[in-house]
Amino acid sequence: MEDPVKLKERGNELFKNGKYKEAIDEYTKGLNVCGKDNNNDRAVFYKNRAACYLKLENYKKTINDTECALELSPGDTKALYRKCQALEHLAQFEEAYRNAMKLLHLDGKNSAVQAMCRRLNIALTQKANEHAKTEVKVAQMFNLLNTKEEDLEKKRQAAQNLIVLAREDAGAERIFREGGVTRILQLADDKDKETRMSALRAMACLCTKHKTRALAIMKEVGLDNLGKHIGADDEEISAAAGNVLQQLVISLVGEDKREAKDADQAVVQDITGELKTLLLFIMKMLSDVNVSGYGRDAIIDVLIKVLPEKEGTGKALTFVYNGGLNKLLLVACQVPDLKRLPITPNTRMHCSVLFNVMYDEMGGDKKREYYRELCHKFLTERFGHNSMESNMEAVTAISALLQGPYDVGSDMLSREGVLEVMVSMTASKDERLQVVATEAIIHSANTQKFCKGTLTAGVPILKELYRDTKTAERVRVRALVGLCKLGSYGGSDASIKTFAEGSSVRLAGEVRKFLVSAKKDLDIRKWAAEGMAYVTLDADVKEELCEDNEALSAIIEVAKKADASMYFGIVSVFVNIVNSLDREKPPKELIELARFSKQHVPEDHPKDAPEFIKKRVSALLANGIVSGLNAMCKTDSDSVKELLGGVFLALVEDQENRGLVVAQGGAKACIGLATSGFKREIGRASCRERV
Repeated sequence: MEDPVKLKERGNELFKNGKYKEAIDEYTKGLNVCGKDNNNDRAVFYKNRAACYLKLENYKKTINDTECALELSPGDTKALYRKCQALEHLAQFEEAYRNAMKLLHLDGKNSAVQAMCRRLNIALTQKANEHAKTEVKVAQMFNLLNTKEEDLEKKRQAAQNLIVLAREDAGAERIFREGGVTRILQLADDKDKETRMSALRAMACLCTKHKTRALAIMKEVGLDNLGKHIGADDEEISAAAGNVLQQLVISLVGEDKREAKDADQAVVQDITGELKTLLLFIMKMLSDVNVSGYGRDAIIDVLIKVLPEKEGTGKALTFVYNGGLNKLLLVACQVPDLKRLPITPNTRMHCSVLFNVMYDEMGGDKKREYYRELCHKFLTERFGHNSMESNMEAVTAISALLQGPYDVGSDMLSREGVLEVMVSMTASKDERLQVVATEAIIHSANTQKFCKGTLTAGVPILKELYRDTKTAERVRVRALVGLCKLGSYGGSDASIKTFAEGSSVRLAGEVRKFLVSAKKDLDIRKWAAEGMAYVTLDADVKEELCEDNEALSAIIEVAKKADASMYFGIVSVFVNIVNSLDREKPPKELIELARFSKQHVPEDHPKDAPEFIKKRVSALLANGIVSGLNAMCKTDSDSVKELLGGVFLALVEDQENRGLVVAQGGAKACIGLATSGFKREIGRASCRERV
């Protein structure tokens, strides 16, 4: 057993040399070897370790260790002083001042203690003044909110100011003391939409990162009442109410992110009563027929943010074991034409993202296999009904899986009889069946490996669907996109030609017809944009497109008017034209080695040389690309933001273009991209580096 004295001396030496973490290890060893009756030495070790934590700015641990030291040695002025310092850094001025006055009584001549007391006194005075001002502001806000209907602008401004107050601790506390939650709840039912939105946003601010307030709001507002707002048939109201639910979940979990290790723990022991109530409420809302499509999207977005271990609750396994995956599959299998559960055009993509989040959270092969088994069981039951409608639902769910955890989706697609069902659906004269089957074929070709497999079975079907002029237009455009995707599976490798020479240019011409026509509905133009994103991997297509001012202008106009679901396809067209996607080139030695061993070596197209790219950039700028990019910068997608950052970088690499980009508002858009929120750190870093 090591000598406590030597451990203390080593710790002190490390502390003097600024090696605080190593000193903590020595002091911890000293605590472990000290006898429990050795109060003096234990108090010294706690006190010294607290000094290390203070240097490392870990103030909570500093307070814990100083309190342990003071229990063993109540008159220890150094321990008490360090506790006061930590409390001051945490802005807990009242507690710090009380302890500082005790310290002043014990060591009244200490100038450092006297200075601390003066500082804390000033801080308390300032805080009292701020509280007084906050009380006046809160009172004024609620008075204005009770104003008559003819003063609507004042009422809206007051509701906006309420959000600002709710973000501050002092304001939030005052709102609670004044019974503000009840008043905010009344505002959430106001006739004016802007006032309702502000009320819901203020409610979210009140419970952000504050467990006590979150519990109070959950109890006072009631989940059924909150569900009414989430389920509203208004995208903005649903999203604002969904944010309240998200903040409730995150605040209640706090720092406790431990996940269950098996099914029994997940069902019984893993979650507190309040969190379990919230998760059950979310699952109920997920499949409730009375919830709007916007509300369902909002609920799925909440789950995307709260289930991951890193930034949320780490309860993905709990969610899966308690039936959440089956609920999500039920939503993902919804076919708009069948009108069973209300959904939006973006619902399936939301489901795909959540499928992927949950699958990523399944740590270990055993849990992932259980995930696959649940998916297989659900789809087997759907196919087992042996009706075209249930087959449509099953294939739609497979499409959602293919866009999420692709391995799971491709596994479901390879099950016996599934491909045969899809072929029979495309051969049907029912437009709904053709749409569902065509989309599944498109999504099945998401990797080069599976793209080759789909070529044999898929190309004849897609060609026949597109060539038949009697086929519905929404089916034909999907079949065309499928051909574009299969034809471009070699990516930017000019040596790989899936179809005959010149086929990509002809396909681009067909896509153009759908894209440039303003008479086409949004869904058709969205698919056309995706098709153009595939064919513009071919440099011949890029060159022809940049010589076609009408087509370029049409794409840019679509970018200005498009909804968020179209952004990825449109920005991908621009990325391909300017070659802004990062591609790592292997060293020359590896290329020579590959050629020597007769391995395939990707080749760049001659028309992707710098001089061609420069001309294409000029063509884009001449047709007003900056205005289109500016419009898409409002996206919430990390992937789209990264791609936009790359396109902006390509536009301004030539100094001659920079003035034009700035004049058209590009600089402001770049600042917005660089400072906007990202769900993934890697996305933020990549986008900011490019911008």
